[in-house]
Amino acid sequence: MAEWKSLNLALGHQKVTSVLAQAQLLQGITATVRDSLPEDLAPHCQVESYDHDQLVIAVNGCGYATLIYFHQHDILKQANQKFAQRLGYRFKKLRVLVRYAS
Repeated sequence: MAEWKSLNLALGHQKVTSVLAQAQLLQGITATVRDSLPEDLAPHCQVESYDHDQLVIAVNGCGYATLIYFHQHDILKQANQKFAQRLGYRFKKLRVLVRYAS
């Protein structure tokens, strides 16, 4: 609770609310993306960001990146069905980043 108050004071209530809303949206898009993937692939990806027509997904290995590309049509279709109206645009491209745990 003290961290929340500190963050609120440092950034201002509106900014904190905006950051939380953005985090919840990314979490929702990630859940939708994972739902459109096979069970063994889903836990290895995380939506990192989005920008108008591009959805950016981070995976934890280059093999998973390759598999994600095979599912890109389904990923974009599901994300657009669920979020296009809320965002005001449709995703047209998928970008996959490989992130390795350090």
